[in-house]
Amino acid sequence: MSEIIAPQLSILIHDNDYTVFKSPVEEFMQALEDAGLRDRVQYLSHGETYNFNL
Repeated sequence: MSEIIAPQLSILIHDNDYTVFKSPVEEFMQALEDAGLRDRVQYLSHGETYNFNL
């Protein structure tokens, strides 16, 4: 999806709150790494926040 939309930054949240995911977040993060997109995704754990530079 990140390749199609091509955002400057995607923020991954709540990956373990839902039962619809078929694989762990580590597989998604590896796919991003393999696609050369890891630097365009910020992963947030529960309770973390992200401050946008506007």
